[in-house]
Amino acid sequence: MERLELEERVWETAWRRGSLETNHSLSRVRGARALSGRGWGIYSTSDARVPWEEIESRAQKLAQLGSSKQAPLVSQAELYTGRVELGRPSPSPEDSLLRLIAQTRGLLEEKGLTGELVALYVRRVRRIGHSQGEALEDKRLSELYVFAEVEAQGRRNVGSAMRAWMGPPEALPGRELEALVETASRRAVWGLRAEALSPLERGQKTVILGGEASAALFHELSHLLEADQPDHLAPGSRVFSLGISISDDPYEPTSPSSRFFDDEGVKAPRRTLVEGGSIVDLLHTRETAGSGGRPGSAYGLFHKPKALHTSLRVTGGDWRDREIIEETRRGVLVDGVVRAELSQGIVRIVPEEAWVVEKGEVRKPIRISEVKLPLLRSLTSIDAVGKKLYTRTSYEKGHLQTEKVPWVRLAAYVF
Repeated sequence: MERLELEERVWETAWRRGSLETNHSLSRVRGARALSGRGWGIYSTSDARVPWEEIESRAQKLAQLGSSKQAPLVSQAELYTGRVELGRPSPSPEDSLLRLIAQTRGLLEEKGLTGELVALYVRRVRRIGHSQGEALEDKRLSELYVFAEVEAQGRRNVGSAMRAWMGPPEALPGRELEALVETASRRAVWGLRAEALSPLERGQKTVILGGEASAALFHELSHLLEADQPDHLAPGSRVFSLGISISDDPYEPTSPSSRFFDDEGVKAPRRTLVEGGSIVDLLHTRETAGSGGRPGSAYGLFHKPKALHTSLRVTGGDWRDREIIEETRRGVLVDGVVRAELSQGIVRIVPEEAWVVEKGEVRKPIRISEVKLPLLRSLTSIDAVGKKLYTRTSYEKGHLQTEKVPWVRLAAYVF
């Protein structure tokens, strides 16, 4: 039986077309998680009046009502005990967020643009009481969403960019803020000028995936490295022709998804998933590790623990980004991600920006509905990998994840 607590305090400030808004919310949830021969039983509530004894009793009853045909095999694990603090606190979150919004708005208006800005400061306290004691994490992080808007000749377009970082709003370096506004502004302006892709130009092409698009590809690949996925890839499988390596580092100091223990209270391990192009390990919970493997990658306090990566890092390239473009005779460069999904072995990415590349130069912006990548075939077609790493942070099933990835060039279908 485990006792679980999650307290989340969120300060949010938003600027929307002349409206300045701020909100402060607080949520507290307590729960218990029990495992019986019939499966998991999890009960949680935000009602502070419910005593722990009742919460645990309800979780135990739910476990007995489970429908597992055989008792889940749960591995032994090194549990974390103690307290860890991640991210500096903000002495005045509302004032800090207002300053960040004002600074970002000024950079946007210098470019003659308007739009929407949303900034958040989050303090999340996670507590797991287990058989060896208690693990407590007190994390503080910030997020900024920039939506740049441009309108001309009756047409309107919006470009977006997002950044998350550990610590208070003022911890974002000025150069990164400027780069964020520049990205959103470029996507807004050039998206308005983009031409539709001709039907004759659709089909298989050489595609360069910029930082965010590349991150989306490797994010979807990581789902096939989750040991609780029925169709996960097996260790020993070769997925890249080149010597690409992928690791998951929960202790990455610059990552807002860093953590010392997972949602089962297990010490989070640094884990090499792919080495030299071949799979060497998978992401495990205690249940999947029961048949072999190391636990420590579980997410989910109030639902059955799910294996996910924390901070994925992809390495193995030695190309400069400019070289990848210069060595591409004809292709398409895409970046920004409106949506990405993996279904039946195919990754579909809806990019926010796309450009024609001809004779080693970026020529013109185009509008693309989607990039379709038969995953394993596209991965083995990668023939250029950048050495500069780009960071993307996103939410998967409500859990914060990070990828640090290079540009890659591969074969894909463009529509």
